[in-house]
Amino acid sequence: MALASSQSMIMKRFFLSNFLFLCCITSLLSQTNERYASNRLIVKLKTEYQKNYLQQTKSPKTLVQGATNPLNLFDDLNKKYNLEKQEPIIIGDLVPCIVLHFAKDITIAEAIAAYKQTQLFEYVELDYVGYGEGECMEVNNTETKKLSPPIIAPNDTYFNNQWGLLNNGTFSTTSIAGQDIKMLDAWSITKGSSDIIVCILDSGAPLDHPELKDRIWINTKEIPGNTIDDDGNGYVDDVYGWNFAGRNNNPYDDNGHGSNVTGIVGNIGNNNLGYAGIDWNCKLMIVKVLDANNTGFYSWWIYGIYYAVKNGAKVINMSLVGYDYSSALNDALTYAWNNGVTIVAAMGNENSSVLRYPAGHHQSINVGSVNDDGRRTHPFLRSTSTASGSNIGQHIDVTAPGNYIYGISYKSLTDYTYYWGGTSQATPHVTGIVSLMLSLDSTLTTQHIRDIIRATADDQTTNSLEDTPGFDIFNGYGRVNATRALRAVLLTDTKDISSSLKIYPNPSTGVLNIHADNILSSSASVSVCNAIGQQVFSEKINNASNKTDFSLDLKSLKGLHFIRLNDGVKNYVQKIILE
Repeated sequence: MALASSQSMIMKRFFLSNFLFLCCITSLLSQTNERYASNRLIVKLKTEYQKNYLQQTKSPKTLVQGATNPLNLFDDLNKKYNLEKQEPIIIGDLVPCIVLHFAKDITIAEAIAAYKQTQLFEYVELDYVGYGEGECMEVNNTETKKLSPPIIAPNDTYFNNQWGLLNNGTFSTTSIAGQDIKMLDAWSITKGSSDIIVCILDSGAPLDHPELKDRIWINTKEIPGNTIDDDGNGYVDDVYGWNFAGRNNNPYDDNGHGSNVTGIVGNIGNNNLGYAGIDWNCKLMIVKVLDANNTGFYSWWIYGIYYAVKNGAKVINMSLVGYDYSSALNDALTYAWNNGVTIVAAMGNENSSVLRYPAGHHQSINVGSVNDDGRRTHPFLRSTSTASGSNIGQHIDVTAPGNYIYGISYKSLTDYTYYWGGTSQATPHVTGIVSLMLSLDSTLTTQHIRDIIRATADDQTTNSLEDTPGFDIFNGYGRVNATRALRAVLLTDTKDISSSLKIYPNPSTGVLNIHADNILSSSASVSVCNAIGQQVFSEKINNASNKTDFSLDLKSLKGLHFIRLNDGVKNYVQKIILE
């Protein structure tokens, strides 16, 4: 009787306070203009209930009936609203969120209030809709003229159209030479590494495109075509990534947005074909989270972030914009940040200071767009609307080229006549640079990466009143500079511990003696770069006998150089003068 009475009191309180929740939720829904799924909710159990939930998920027979199990309230509501399935994200003993799929549309406001009133959840929220932030146009006959080729450039057929990488002032009547991200000098430092995995959360990519096909990330833990989840990650035959929009293993693009974005990051460079990507060697993990209409639900984005982190991505490009805050999305972004995965996000295209997400969260590098004259983009492409333009705000980090950005097409393997405009196009420019930075030093933290991107940006690139000294809400810290960012990775003495690393004589005529007490390991390596960041020497250190000293013959080098010793975990940098 006592148990029954206790449960009765809980249910009374549940229904008495339900009305207030309904009023709040109804007001919230009226503001979102139905930008959410009408048959789904995203919930997060409080920590004290997660272990019990996991136990019941793995062994349903362990479900304890009666009032002693608080999760019965969860089960009762699932039955009431005709739950079709629940898809939890599981990380060890934690359940960051659960997406509830109902068999048919439900009364959303009522359901949210009901689940919240159980007091089982940290949050119960809508599965919001977001969009890709780019517009596409195809070149017409008056625009196909050949532009003056740059003096030094990769041999990609249409590289001269890529003003953002090298602007010689001939792209348009408004072009100003030098208003670019300085890619030529950056490529002289590094062209990337196949050890770095970049995840593109977007509408997919043409996996068989000649500019991409040798660069697509492959899940080697899966056996293709056996319809078995070989690696146990919850996705069957996810050999080439995953399609969360279509719930299958085919992340092929069906919109075009993802093709353009992916190519900006990673088109193969210097291959006598099409365009050059920023990074010529990284692996591209294709995760489809936008459908053919360039639209995607937050739950797809959230799944995509966890998928990318778990499968080894070091950078995630999110040329995506949602209008609504989400605790579940925030948790996913924090999970990526805490696991050393950098999120690069688009600011949005509404010429507005209103927060958009994920850029509205604090753990991402947020990117605005600039034109070929260095000014903030407004409007994009041929729009005449005052509502078209790169968004602004205190949360912006940097800008990058984002208007009239040419790229590959998902419709054809040989058509290079499409260009896009949007912060969606600016964002992958920064993603590519982050990938190059990681190819030089894979131990960089997410905070260190963001600090370098900010500190090395080109400030005051125009005489625009928006572009004030230092940080401003229009351009952040300035337009990203690839060369300066890469040099900073090589030259910044952020991890120097001089008491453990000694180089003598210094200055030297070429033969250096290096004492590295307690920091050499069997996986140690040493590299040397010159004053502009070009790597001119590298070798592994054979330290099987646990030596603390070794020497380098650098007689062929002259002037200021930097030695970087990597012990397998950290980097130690010292300045040297070679006479």
